[in-house]
Amino acid sequence: MAEQTVSALVEGGQASAGPPLGPQLGPMGVNIGEVVNAINAQTKDFDGMEIPVDVIIDTDTKDFRIEIGTPPTAELLKNEAGIEKGSGEPRNVTAGNITIEQVVKVSQMKQNGLLSYSLHNQVKEILGSCIPLALTVNSMDPKELQGRIDAGEYDTKLSGDVEEMVEKSEEQAERVQQQNIAVQEEMEEQLEEIEEEKEAEEEPLIGEETESTEDES
Repeated sequence: MAEQTVSALVEGGQASAGPPLGPQLGPMGVNIGEVVNAINAQTKDFDGMEIPVDVIIDTDTKDFRIEIGTPPTAELLKNEAGIEKGSGEPRNVTAGNITIEQVVKVSQMKQNGLLSYSLHNQVKEILGSCIPLALTVNSMDPKELQGRIDAGEYDTKLSGDVEEMVEKSEEQAERVQQQNIAVQEEMEEQLEEIEEEKEAEEEPLIGEETESTEDES
């Protein structure tokens, strides 16, 4: 039995016959509508997140099966925080805040794809992914929290019942996301100020270039 695999990133519950799936599936003779419906049924719980999907097709019978991957860590973190994007200025502008319990939850969702085996190190890996998104955790810089984990300050918490921590994170999510609405508004204001400062710094340089050109002529 010969098989071919089509891989794509699709938005949870929102796959369509258009790109990226349609153009790849079309030449294979499979029923694209059935594939799309199957994918959407299996990814509807990941609404708003990009999900890696494999469509494995029997080239003889045109039967297919769907394998759904875990969303990228960044997507899971943004979903936990209730934000659409990071700040793009992780050193200067915070995009939001999540709790250590939410980090534990993400570590469990990504468990099979992490390099670490202990919960302590898995959590540290996820904290590393918070940095480029400009997310704080328990209102701390993720690097600071990594250091505190290394120092043993979180040994008791991270040795506790993981299921309880995940349940607690789900209770915290709504409050965290509500708080992050204000953080995102402040983020946009700060980014506008940074952009204005950059433009102001560039204006004298443009003037200098104009003067230099006139002198040469």
